[in-house]
Amino acid sequence: MKINYDVIQKVRAYEEKWGINYIKPDGKLYKYVMVLYVLALIFTTVMNVFFALGVSMSETLLSSMKTPLYIVLIFIVVHIAAIILTKFKNSIVAPICSFVINAAACVTLIFTFAPLMEDVVGGYKVSFYWRHFAPLCILLIVNFIVNFIALRTNIIICKTYKKITDNTYSGSQIIVDDDNIEQ
Repeated sequence: MKINYDVIQKVRAYEEKWGINYIKPDGKLYKYVMVLYVLALIFTTVMNVFFALGVSMSETLLSSMKTPLYIVLIFIVVHIAAIILTKFKNSIVAPICSFVINAAACVTLIFTFAPLMEDVVGGYKVSFYWRHFAPLCILLIVNFIVNFIALRTNIIICKTYKKITDNTYSGSQIIVDDDNIEQ
């Protein structure tokens, strides 16, 4: 749906008049969460790159761990694609695709690193939790929050936009002045 900028201004005025408040993608909380998302993504990417470099430096590790290495390299690119999709916050499909891509990447990376970081006694090494598991979980949760905010905002704006355009074309117009809104 092509959205008219003037009608979006009416939507904003309508929300302001009726006291409709929600977290918006241009607010401070969204920016803080986005910074946390980028930091978690950078940490995860750096840990994955260190893993890839460590495996590629050793001839014996490279021969036995080609599949995990390729999975890690592919999902580094997938995480970058997910953050690029997050930038399209005015779309409804982009946040959903970003979360699905990020969720698939995080789960696959956790299942890739888990067998590699098993302890001899049983369980996992402590470094597995702080290097891979916790950052990937944080990345997934923060990505969900970021995309939920963007998706919810888009749905609310589209519903209000449709309501205003339907009222405009049905005969009962919403007149927006600088000071008040009348129906």
